Amino acid sequence: MKAVKQLLKIALVLILFVSCGEDKEYIIDGVVYGGVNFEGQQVKLAPMVGATYENTDSTIIHNGKFRFEGVVETDELCVIHVPPMLRVFIVREPILIKEPGHIRVILGEKNIVKGTALNDSLQAWNDYKSKIDSTLKVIHQQMKHVDAAGQLEYLDKADKLRLQLDAHIREVSLRNNNMFGDYIDKFAK
Repeated sequence: MKAVKQLLKIALVLILFVSCGEDKEYIIDGVVYGGVNFEGQQVKLAPMVGATYENTDSTIIHNGKFRFEGVVETDELCVIHVPPMLRVFIVREPILIKEPGHIRVILGEKNIVKGTALNDSLQAWNDYKSKIDSTLKVIHQQMKHVDAAGQLEYLDKADKLRLQLDAHIREVSLRNNNMFGDYIDKFAK
């Protein structure tokens, strides 16, 4: 009876140990627009800050797809680096938060990173920021075609948008005490 209890305790500890390790696993599945045109090209996953050869992972595109997987001890802000020939099709290399879970990445003219709580928040932020940036670009284009009074109106619109963005940055960084909030506070400004 004592031996059975001892075995149960050991089994429980092993189950807890294994389940704790699973909670820290991440998978990043990516798809590249253009698919097989990039067959055999290498993509890299590197920390946004302090990247070294040792902490950078790499994989090969096969059938237009790539995958990174591993265990993460703490959430980490990362960037997916693509080879120069891909940069013609991919405007910006995507930033993501390496965190436990299944992260999905679409690389193309507009990158999409989703699948985990922090990356969903980061994608929503990127969508919001892109919308503001596009509106500011239109305002600046329209300013070229109006007189001085019209330009003042457009400048006023642009200033209001920038103030709205600044307020949103403050709210998001204060509300999110995690890697996403840190990113917004440090890099999004």
